[in-house]
Amino acid sequence: MLARLLERMDRSRLPSAVVSLTTGPPPGAFDGTPVHTLGMRPGLPDPRGLVMLGRIVAHERPDVVQTWLYHADLVGLLAAKWKSTAAVAWNLRCAALTVQESSRAVVAVRTVLARLSSFPDVVVANSDAGRMAHEAYGYHPRRWAVIPNGFDTSVLQPDEATRARTRAALGVGPTTAIIGLVARLHPIKDHGTFFEASAELIKTYPDVVFLLAGLGVETGNPTVAAFFERFGLDPARYRLRGTQDRIDQLLPACDVCTLTSTSEGFPNAIGEAMATGVPCVATDAGDCRRLIGDTGRVVPVREPRALAEAWRSVLTLEPADRARLGRQARQRIIDTFSLDRIVAHYVALYEDLAAAARERHA
Repeated sequence: MLARLLERMDRSRLPSAVVSLTTGPPPGAFDGTPVHTLGMRPGLPDPRGLVMLGRIVAHERPDVVQTWLYHADLVGLLAAKWKSTAAVAWNLRCAALTVQESSRAVVAVRTVLARLSSFPDVVVANSDAGRMAHEAYGYHPRRWAVIPNGFDTSVLQPDEATRARTRAALGVGPTTAIIGLVARLHPIKDHGTFFEASAELIKTYPDVVFLLAGLGVETGNPTVAAFFERFGLDPARYRLRGTQDRIDQLLPACDVCTLTSTSEGFPNAIGEAMATGVPCVATDAGDCRRLIGDTGRVVPVREPRALAEAWRSVLTLEPADRARLGRQARQRIIDTFSLDRIVAHYVALYEDLAAAARERHA
């Protein structure tokens, strides 16, 4: 989302620079934007990184320091207050996270941030769920802003040729249903519920294949193998594709896309599928219900039978009705969550913060 934001902003009005706390983003992620790297090791505090960040802030002389995720919120606030008069905007990208779903270190940083949350000029959350969760954690900012993720509907769109090509590459016939899940293999994504629901669906809807993509979702992963054994699944029904750079080439092959998370902020995976014209079924986590609206199905978390029934209810629609649902999903993204609309919200926020920072400095 940050890369898309910087790509779409008018650089003549809002010139920007990116600082990575670690080794830096993949090549090409921020073309046209200067990128600094601090080389900090994940999970290990390093005062030298803060000193380096302070020097970068002093050199760049920003009007606004926008931080992205917890650790950046902490060191970015310290460096900005130490070396500049810039406005500071934190950015929250998640909702509720327990120790089991993250780590004790992350929870500890979040606790510190809650106590410091009145210092930034604004705290941006990408979901209503994220704002409410962090208020419960003790966040008490001077100002909240909720700006959801945005989706590039010029790239993410229905494409019959891509659909046919991808399905052929997957070895799936034109009439077989494909249910897709794009999520890294992590407890918070609850792949167990997905696999259990797939076993339930097959009992009454056997002409179906399951397509999974995301970090760790690969053949040979022992966690995936354990799910197959636990639920008595036939691996031939599953296409495991791991990390994918071109998700827009994969999504059109699906008849339904799904998400089984126990906690979410504002899920990119669902918005991308909807933009592609694919009906979605998701658990009631984070802002999934707000995103899907009446264009798909939302079920309780950790209820595989409810998930399987929701899949079945979409797959058994008449083809014209399912296609209509997909068109409604795409139109909802265009009308409410298009990338240009979301970028405009950020630009308005940054210009407001910059004006206030300049006035304060003067």
